[in-house]
Amino acid sequence: MTSTERRAVMPKPVVRSPIAGKANIGVNPEPRPTNQGIVPPSARAANTVFWLLTAINFLNYLDRIIFVAVGPELKSAFHVDDAQVGATASAFLLVYTLAALPMGLLADRASRTKIIAVGVALWSLATWYTAVAHTFGELFAGRAVLGIGEASYIPAGAALLAAYFPMQRRAQILSRWGASTLVGTAVGFVAGGIIAQHFGWRFAFLLCGPPGLVLAWLIWRCADRVAYDEADRQVAKLAAQAPDTASRGSGFRHDLAGWLAQVRAVLRSPTVRVSILLQALGLFVTTPAVVFVPIHLKEHYHLGIQTTALLAGGLLIPAGVGGTLLGGWLADRLSAFRKGGRMLTIALGFGGAVPFFVAGFLSQNLALLLGLAFIGTIFMNMYNGPLNAAIQDVVPAALRATALAVIMTAAHLLGDVESPTLVGTLAGHIAGHNVAHALVFCGAPALALGAVLALYAARLYAREVQMPGR
Repeated sequence: MTSTERRAVMPKPVVRSPIAGKANIGVNPEPRPTNQGIVPPSARAANTVFWLLTAINFLNYLDRIIFVAVGPELKSAFHVDDAQVGATASAFLLVYTLAALPMGLLADRASRTKIIAVGVALWSLATWYTAVAHTFGELFAGRAVLGIGEASYIPAGAALLAAYFPMQRRAQILSRWGASTLVGTAVGFVAGGIIAQHFGWRFAFLLCGPPGLVLAWLIWRCADRVAYDEADRQVAKLAAQAPDTASRGSGFRHDLAGWLAQVRAVLRSPTVRVSILLQALGLFVTTPAVVFVPIHLKEHYHLGIQTTALLAGGLLIPAGVGGTLLGGWLADRLSAFRKGGRMLTIALGFGGAVPFFVAGFLSQNLALLLGLAFIGTIFMNMYNGPLNAAIQDVVPAALRATALAVIMTAAHLLGDVESPTLVGTLAGHIAGHNVAHALVFCGAPALALGAVLALYAARLYAREVQMPGR
């Protein structure tokens, strides 16, 4: 064979660079297949995307939690009560929830990296706006707009990671990615409290803008993927219920029909439907706990804002990160022996958290509260990685962002959009305005129900991953 003939039969190279330079500007949203099909990404590309998304996830929760960390200062500055603080948190969650679905649908039709970049830039600007708010209405509006930016990131980010890492590693990868939320939460508590005490609460919000804009620029330049490899793409093709997401058509009615078809295809999965309830129960418990624990520590134990932030952050960093990583590791290990291993890990996390959650918040001793809360936080954070991995496992590659967006929207509406307001209002009707008792009254039954539901979901998930093409 001549050199000319050899060149003629050689497959065209696949773009693997994680950062799009001059040679790959305008990368096709789905990796271009060779004659042998889509090849997995290089380890360097996967690691680059993972660490960028992890940094963005860290900043995502740092921006959220700074608001919570300075909550006691905001109550004084704007002359509001617990119910209004809870309503402000609910406003962010409501907008975040309503924006998640259209952002997820868009992420399965356009470049996921570009959608993430725009969202990161938007929430960074919204954080800056919060710093200059002078009325409660302006504060309320700034937190609500923040929800639009953050909603664009989670569905596209999880789907992008699923396209860069194989099924056998997804629970651990998504757990490590999820662990950055706990680090961001803890740093937000600590940094927010220290900065607020020494420089004022406004300065804490001003510092969060520049890093977000830098990360937005970096992820904008990343190459996008939809499927991990050719087998991953074939699973999507074998799913007869999946709509043709490549079809563009024209007109609003055509687009609306396509989006509704995507949502219906996702909801056909029994695992997805149960995951909505599991995620809702987890959010129903964790969100009001994060919002009101600093206020409880300050008002019930008469701690300063810096001490409160250091205690809350010091508790969350090791316990939350450890629980998240433990959940991912255990889910992948159990899955090697039992198909329902991911859901069994979730059941263990929810069920194990119940006694520590109840005993901790009912305790009148600060040291006992912190010790029990530490163990309970480990259990409570075991569910994140396994749940996200299970969703990515059962949904066709072309619908992964849509699936997570559907679950986020439904779970937040059912779970934590109303729970901070509910807990804050309930605390106002309890003798002594004890928010800890309100947390127990709302949270303990939800955790117990989540454990039972996860045991039931293990069989549904096991059957679904054994379907042809999986």
